[in-house]
Amino acid sequence: MVTQRSLTALFKVRVLAGQLGLAVLFILGKVHAEEFIHRSPAGVAFTVTADGLSAIRLGERTIATGQWSVFNAEDWFQDGGSGTVRTEPAGDRVCEKVDAQTVRVRQSGGDLTTIFTYQFEAGDVHITARVENHHPTDPLRLVGFRGLTFHFDQPPEGFMPVQHRSYFQAHRLAICHPGEFQKIGGTYATDRTIGIGFTPWATGLTHTLTLWDYIDWAADKRAAHPERALVYLVEGLVPPRGAATFEMRLRVNPNRDWQHLLAPYREHFQRTFGPVRYDADPRWIASDYLNRDRASITRDHPQGFHPGNRRFDQPRAVTAFARQWIP
Repeated sequence: MVTQRSLTALFKVRVLAGQLGLAVLFILGKVHAEEFIHRSPAGVAFTVTADGLSAIRLGERTIATGQWSVFNAEDWFQDGGSGTVRTEPAGDRVCEKVDAQTVRVRQSGGDLTTIFTYQFEAGDVHITARVENHHPTDPLRLVGFRGLTFHFDQPPEGFMPVQHRSYFQAHRLAICHPGEFQKIGGTYATDRTIGIGFTPWATGLTHTLTLWDYIDWAADKRAAHPERALVYLVEGLVPPRGAATFEMRLRVNPNRDWQHLLAPYREHFQRTFGPVRYDADPRWIASDYLNRDRASITRDHPQGFHPGNRRFDQPRAVTAFARQWIP
């Protein structure tokens, strides 16, 4: 007699049933499913299928649709990589429920096999992607994730970095977070009823880039369009015949406060960089043009300052300027 204790985590037992030759698959701790739906306490429903995170809804409203998946992003930057590791054509895809809060999706395509683990907690989903590179000689240096389009009820507001791909192709990876183009790694978007927050997770000092791409780049439609496509790039070497793991977190909630939506990024930032090591000075820094024009330069006024409290060569004017602008 076979007991549960003697079963391994995943195994097959073939049972012949008369002349039907019926094969029965026993899986311990896992259930294959066509779709997995998690509903948050706020009523947000996340749907995961073999295509990955495929839909997000709030009541009758569809917030996002698509299929979250991996792609080779090496051709996005000058120093991205060779681009030889393929992610097409698409291969087998399997959706597997692990427990009430966790679902795993295995996707194959080209030289890659990616195992996504979606772990849900309230209105957050923690996504872990183990990317396996089966290419015999070449690494994957810049990993991309995309496939979800968000449908806002108006042109969204928030911190949503966006730039045409050609801009990045003229630059190097150093402009990515924490570089010049994206100094803040977390992003958020809101409309009248929903808030979306996205943050890299457990990346250390690795370069990342999160974009809320325009659906239509026509000059009169870009920011005016109520839909945006989420794109996430992360620099990370996936060696040939090797693997690497990447993490990210998505928060979807009717609470549209930016501090709430970026709270996971705050946690990630503090884990990465530690507590603040300086005394903040919130006083306003102002700049102005003090020199008026060439005609204002005279023998007794060689600097040619503007009149009034911009006469910085006169103590009374400096005092008046400070009282006007410095809290």
